[in-house]
Amino acid sequence: SPDGKVLAATSADGDQILQVFSLGTHKLVSTVGKGGDVKVKDASVGQGDPTFSPDGRTVALGQNTGVRLVTLSKRGKATGTDFITLANQG
Repeated sequence: SPDGKVLAATSADGDQILQVFSLGTHKLVSTVGKGGDVKVKDASVGQGDPTFSPDGRTVALGQNTGVRLVTLSKRGKATGTDFITLANQG
């Protein structure tokens, strides 16, 4: 994150999972994906790099049809998700 308090990483085991770790405690703070209601992305695209917004409150994950946005609390806990569909250019 821009403030250096959390690290967002992705892992893939079929579906992609977003994990957020505290850099102060080195512990897992939040997981979005496996076992949850939100599929971060399916395995058809490969892993993408999570990108923080400048304020550190949103993580964006690119997908083949759009962008998954994960909203984080100040401590890095996932509080919501949204998906922005990109227009087909073909």
